[in-house]
Amino acid sequence: MHTNTPVWPGFLSATGGTRVRAKYVCSVCSQSILEVPAGAFDEVRLGIAGLTPEEREDIIRVDQSGSVLVISSICDLCLPGFHSNPTSTVH
Repeated sequence: MHTNTPVWPGFLSATGGTRVRAKYVCSVCSQSILEVPAGAFDEVRLGIAGLTPEEREDIIRVDQSGSVLVISSICDLCLPGFHSNPTSTVH
């Protein structure tokens, strides 16, 4: 699915966001949540502009092809279970 390659500083700026697409994946169940086509986003639209470097390293990866940003999130089905037990990996 994805590698553990962290997003290096300026990745979207360097590529202009035109060659990469973004994919949100649930960190609990691994379900795909949303895919954003290449060139249709920037860091602000993805909601990652305000993240610290450490937060980015925790939730954003680049896939093996180098063309997909994989952003960990929580899907609607897992969210209620996550709120009641944030350290659980199952819902």
